[in-house]
Amino acid sequence: MNKPPSPTTCIPLVSSPAKSWTKEVTWSIGEYMYGREIWDSFKLPGDPPQSVGGVYENQPSTVATNVTGVWVAFAGLLFSCSSLWRSSTCTQKSTGLNHTYQFNRAEAKNELLL
Repeated sequence: MNKPPSPTTCIPLVSSPAKSWTKEVTWSIGEYMYGREIWDSFKLPGDPPQSVGGVYENQPSTVATNVTGVWVAFAGLLFSCSSLWRSSTCTQKSTGLNHTYQFNRAEAKNELLL
């Protein structure tokens, strides 16, 4: 099923790295296949979808993704919010319960007699 590419349409193999959060790098090697080859391999009925020309997975990206700045900004926002919350709840000088009670012995005796 694998046909050698013709000299005019040489589609390269691809090797791609994938980094995990532990900085482990896993490399994968891939080979471009035409839709018709995959369609025939699985013996699917009908015709395969039309291919989109000019796009391949190993095209260089114009956008470099660096999420470190996002995490630093999030940590700063979290720290600021927790500091504001802590300062608003811990610095209030309000009294939880403030009530004055007075005991009058004469009134207490009258209540007992009733």
